Amino acid sequence: MKILILTIVISLSFTQCFSQNRTTTTTTTTTTTTTTTTTDSCFISGHKFVLTETNGIADIKAFSKGNEIPILKTIKMSGPVFFVKENGKQNILQDDIFVKNGDIVKIFLIVGNKAPECVRESRNIKSISDFCGMNVQGVIISPDGITLTDFMYNGLTCVAENPLGIKDLFTFANSDF
Repeated sequence: MKILILTIVISLSFTQCFSQNRTTTTTTTTTTTTTTTTTDSCFISGHKFVLTETNGIADIKAFSKGNEIPILKTIKMSGPVFFVKENGKQNILQDDIFVKNGDIVKIFLIVGNKAPECVRESRNIKSISDFCGMNVQGVIISPDGITLTDFMYNGLTCVAENPLGIKDLFTFANSDF
């Protein structure tokens, strides 16, 4: 009888302990608002190119005749990013370049990774509204498709006020061949 009562007491205490330790976890999912901003766009060689930024991540899209065209590789820079223009002009810096494999490709550049104010001030950048970045990456339109270069120029470059020219386009165009 003592054993039976002891067994009942122990069983009741275990049941009570387990029922007290049982917890219900409620997971509440919060809705995250994602905003995509178009930072720049242009038309080159019959293609519309659009640069966007979503939560600091830069992306490029290409369209031809209303259809999106896949772009090989991704932008290596954080957003926002912009197309590099000819120094002091509104035209996109671009050219047709003969590359090592024998193809002629169209090359143009994008700039990103926003430059700190102290760098702008030390270089005496006059235009406050001109975006300046610390890296430049190339976009190549070739017979094989559209791709971004692995090669990046690392140095202060502004959208409109920049040191880049045709010789630099040649370097970008031949960097991956």
